[in-house]
Amino acid sequence: MGSRTTEKFFLISLFFIFVFPGVVFAQPAGGLRGQLTIDASPAEEVVVYLRDLNRPPAKTPPMSVTIRAEKFKFKPKLNLVTAGSTITFQNNDFEVHNANSDSPGNVFDLGKIAAGMSKKTVLKNPGGVDLRCRVHSDMKGMIFVSPSPFFMLIEHDGQFELSGVPAGDYEVLVWHPERDTSDLRPKGLPVRIGSGVTTIDLDWKGNVLTRKNP
Repeated sequence: MGSRTTEKFFLISLFFIFVFPGVVFAQPAGGLRGQLTIDASPAEEVVVYLRDLNRPPAKTPPMSVTIRAEKFKFKPKLNLVTAGSTITFQNNDFEVHNANSDSPGNVFDLGKIAAGMSKKTVLKNPGGVDLRCRVHSDMKGMIFVSPSPFFMLIEHDGQFELSGVPAGDYEVLVWHPERDTSDLRPKGLPVRIGSGVTTIDLDWKGNVLTRKNP
């Protein structure tokens, strides 16, 4: 940027500051992408999300998600939602089902759900939610309620990409439905995101998350 252009931008900024003091200039948005490996293998069905280290969590709109009971299984088996989301349990089988969870912060029991019927619940708190059916003990599912607006599910090959992230300092965290215990859940890693795309490759071993590139 030339000196004359820089001076012009500076004068325009001063004009807005003094004439429109309530105007807040939006921070440039960036992104984060990379690959996650677990015990040296590409991650599958793992959630990657960000926690802002300097600002309170941005408010995210709640979602409406339907989980079906079909052929004595919860489908989809794994779901990602934001806090405050409404979950509809739809029974598409010919037998009575149930949907319940004893997970702290999101305890519920919808009682009997007759064939062809549905019932709803709202998940208010972040974290993993175990789904069970009291009628059929082998029916299991999982919901992850994200504490952040920046999250995604790695379905296969370990690749992830989060976009539209305001520049700043964050903590990148991971969650796996089969490792949702205090002794296996790793601490997050700090990452600084600028106006462009930041690349970070991660490896998860035991309860330790490490960064493989500088």
